[in-house]
Amino acid sequence: MTKEKLAELNIGDNLDQLMNLDPRGYGVCRILYAGSRAYTGEPLTMHAAKEVIKNVQAG
Repeated sequence: MTKEKLAELNIGDNLDQLMNLDPRGYGVCRILYAGSRAYTGEPLTMHAAKEVIKNVQAG
């Protein structure tokens, strides 16, 4: 794994953990996140960022 890929993975994991805080303790976020992460195969924040970059057109 390259340094860039490792940094991308760590940043994505940290952002995902931050966004998955569950102050009420319902546990639904963890269940939904686990399925989404398995589907994308990478941190959701990085997956979303890559999709935005891929689909945004100049102008």
